[in-house]
Order: sequence, then structure tokens, then C-alpha cells
Amino acid sequence: MDVQVSNLKTTPGRGRPAAAEREDRRGPRSSPVSRARATVARYFQALNTLDLETLSEIVSPELIHDLDSVERRLGREAFLAYLAARAREYREHVFDIQVMVNAEGTRAAAEFTLLGFPLAEGPEEEIGDPQTYRISGGLFFQLDQGCILRVSQHAPPPRTRAL
Repeated sequence: MDVQVSNLKTTPGRGRPAAAEREDRRGPRSSPVSRARATVARYFQALNTLDLETLSEIVSPELIHDLDSVERRLGREAFLAYLAARAREYREHVFDIQVMVNAEGTRAAAEFTLLGFPLAEGPEEEIGDPQTYRISGGLFFQLDQGCILRVSQHAPPPRTRAL
């Protein structure tokens, strides 16, 4: 839930927020909530374009990637290798993304729709008749100042898993 409550201090006699608080509210990345939202937005943009360089910049070297509470990958390199392998087997695009962030900007959740189809390079037993699939899913993030420490992914598998 995106809850951010702030008690604004005012400059005496002016009824305006104090200069330090005005400065904190400037720009899209000024608050912890805004920074977390921007990081999650970069994550999804990089996923959709398979921009492994950007993903490498925003995920921790010690990233924990939990996949449907069944599988766990530890480390940035294992995560990027997983995404690269997945891109050889499936073409996927995430859209209709709704992001919720806690007030501290340390936790975020995203609900999304995944549209995809298997590619010819994928495993024979999973490809079958290459048909488009569309599923709803969710990701939960643990963040620290613009760095993703953990991603927990939950989505019902059509014939495959989500991102």
C-alpha cells in the first residue's frame, strides 16, 4: 500500500514548507517512495527491452530471486543468466503494471499482465504449438536506496513460468 504521511513544518509567518522539506519534494526521485517507484519502473523497462546492463546496475550483487516459492537464485550473475536463457526460449512483455510502495521506500509490490509466446529455440516439450499466453502476476521487491536486494515472483504458469 502506498502510504506516505508527512507532517510539513512551516516557515514561521509564511505558512510555507521549510526550505529543506520543499527541496525534499522536488523532482521525481526526491522521496524514498519516489526513488523506489523509479527503481521498479526501470526494472520493468529493462525487463521489457532485455537491457541486462541496466538490470545489472539496479540489482544487488547478492540479489535473492525467489520464483513462485519453489525455486531460488542467489546473486546478480545467476539472475542475469536466467533472464538471458529465458529470452532464448520465450518472447515476453510486461504491461498494465501497478506499483505499490511502503512509506520508507524499502518494500514494493507490482501487479502486472504478462503477454508472451514460446520461441522455436525453447525446449521441445514446452513449446508444442507456439501460442500466445497472457497471465496476471505479481512481484515483491526489497529495496535499499535504489538497489533491488530481493525479488519474489508469483504468477500462475500457463505452460511456462512468468519472468
